[in-house]
Amino acid sequence: MFFSPGVKKAHHFYPGGLFDHILSTTNIAISITFQLEKIYGYHVDFDAVIAASFLHDIMKPVTYKLEELDKNSSLGYYLDHLTLSVMKLFQEGFPLKVIHAVAANHGEPGPTRPETIEAMIVRLSDYIDSKLNGNILRKA
Repeated sequence: MFFSPGVKKAHHFYPGGLFDHILSTTNIAISITFQLEKIYGYHVDFDAVIAASFLHDIMKPVTYKLEELDKNSSLGYYLDHLTLSVMKLFQEGFPLKVIHAVAANHGEPGPTRPETIEAMIVRLSDYIDSKLNGNILRKA
């Protein structure tokens, strides 16, 4: 994970980019959670947000070839990182709220829509960080 890019030929496409993306996504999620609780009075399952933010791309490294990080591994050719992450978290007995937030982190184009506030926070945090790194920071 420490040497994997975030996405092939997109945001965080450099060695260690995935780690930067996970750290930034988690920090953004923490900020959003605090705002929702302090300003709007929402109760948010902070542990679920932290866990899902940190684990949302956990299986991404196994979908890349180690020698050519812009190419899929054999496993990555057949299964995407999101499916593998959900399978792994289910197998390890993670709470459904965390698994759902991971499954829904791609939002509308993904297989699962965010149905909880925790899943929406993770989705927005992932999207914000990918756009910051992929577009905004490149232009700044």
